[in-house]
Amino acid sequence: SSSTKLESLSDDDLAWFARDRRGDATEAAQKAAAYVAWRRNFGGLGRDRDALLAKAEPERRRRVGYLAREKDALGRPVVVVVARRHDATRRRMPESQALCLATLEDAVRNLEQGCEQVLAVVDLKDVGPQQVDVPFLLWLVAKLRARG
Repeated sequence: SSSTKLESLSDDDLAWFARDRRGDATEAAQKAAAYVAWRRNFGGLGRDRDALLAKAEPERRRRVGYLAREKDALGRPVVVVVARRHDATRRRMPESQALCLATLEDAVRNLEQGCEQVLAVVDLKDVGPQQVDVPFLLWLVAKLRARG
């Protein structure tokens, strides 16, 4: 049922979906349900966070991506990606995906009330062909697009 799909959203979340769909309740409910399904399938909802982090441990240990301790000047959580620490030729996709999902879930969990954005800072210093990971980027873009 629709109510069980939406039970994990706060009133602020539901208000955001209503604003995003310009007050159309049917469209807002559909988008909210799709969002919850996306997070269940690809993110933290319904997932064991410790298992996700354990899977991500090799990438996490290298600090390829992480949630910064400080928020930006607008109060948004900041996800930092240090591209030179990623090796596309040696990475295992499930580990990279798990780190990405855990970090994004942490960022969403750290949003302040009324804030709807996360800032991503990608450090491209010393990046070469070995760090360019087209399959991972395509996966990320597909997952983010599926969310909305």
